Amino acid sequence: MKLGYGLELVQTQKLVLTPELRQAIMVLQMNVHELSQFILEETEKNPLLEVVDERREEVSADVTEDEEDWLAYFCDSSDLGLGQRTTMKASEDITPVYQRLPERDVTIREHLTSQLGLLHLSPKELSIARFIIGSIDDNGYLGCSVSEIATSTFSTESQVESMLRTVQGFDPPGVGARNLRECLELQAMSRGFGHLPLKIISNYLDDLARARYSKIAAQEQMSLKDVLRARDSILKLDPKPGAVFSRGNVTFVVPDIIVKKLDGKLLVILNDNALPSIRWNSYYRRLLLKGEQEAKTYLAGQARKAYFLLKTIEQRRMTISRVMESILRRQKRFFLEGLPILSL
Repeated sequence: MKLGYGLELVQTQKLVLTPELRQAIMVLQMNVHELSQFILEETEKNPLLEVVDERREEVSADVTEDEEDWLAYFCDSSDLGLGQRTTMKASEDITPVYQRLPERDVTIREHLTSQLGLLHLSPKELSIARFIIGSIDDNGYLGCSVSEIATSTFSTESQVESMLRTVQGFDPPGVGARNLRECLELQAMSRGFGHLPLKIISNYLDDLARARYSKIAAQEQMSLKDVLRARDSILKLDPKPGAVFSRGNVTFVVPDIIVKKLDGKLLVILNDNALPSIRWNSYYRRLLLKGEQEAKTYLAGQARKAYFLLKTIEQRRMTISRVMESILRRQKRFFLEGLPILSL
């Protein structure tokens, strides 16, 4: 068999991810917050786009016939396009509850200090209590020893112990503990737990963590059922009582879709107000048509990017809307009645 060279035509199929297709896939996966940031970044890069504050923008009268061809898709008010915003008046617009919540949470130390003001303490006791509160970490545990506090506040250890017990009586239960065992004991006593849970916390916490329930039952000479019942009570305690005050800045989820019931019918409403409104910049649009050749060449490339950006956002909107309408048709009962109540 001789080797040689030859030419032949072979027809194959393959999928090529163009930059526009990659952008469309990326935008479709974004949530509202990520898409808002992406839109703002793109408008900073592209002079043909600008962010506006108005809820609804009308197409200016100076749009020429050449512009109408590539702007008509975005300015068609018959569609749910990007150029269309809700017609609801500002007075009718209700701010969601999650946007009215305070941005800053109270820390565990601020929460304890506010309770300290309700007590009648001497200046010395107040100084010790404030030092103890300042030494409590975000999880609610005391971060230094009694002797260190006594040295820093020029007081005796008995004075510090007395004020520590006072702080440990504050809300939330278990705060100011020096270790996990003491934290659970404080919570168990505040909830009025019986003798067995307290004894397990004090003497068998390691065995409880390793599920050695039979060992605990044998040593305490009681049934396994009683030990398991005590275990269930202990599991309801919070090992980090201060963590609820240390969540930091909470980012609330903004919905893309709102489903409302109106006259017995369920309506799918796109939450367009969650995204920044953008429009074509009239100045650079005129330069694109009547400017110098160098400027027109640069702006033509930016116009293509802006066109694909707006088209991608519109495709995302329509895709999300159609998916939600399909879900609504198949699970209408869920939206009308909610989750079923299971009776045991």
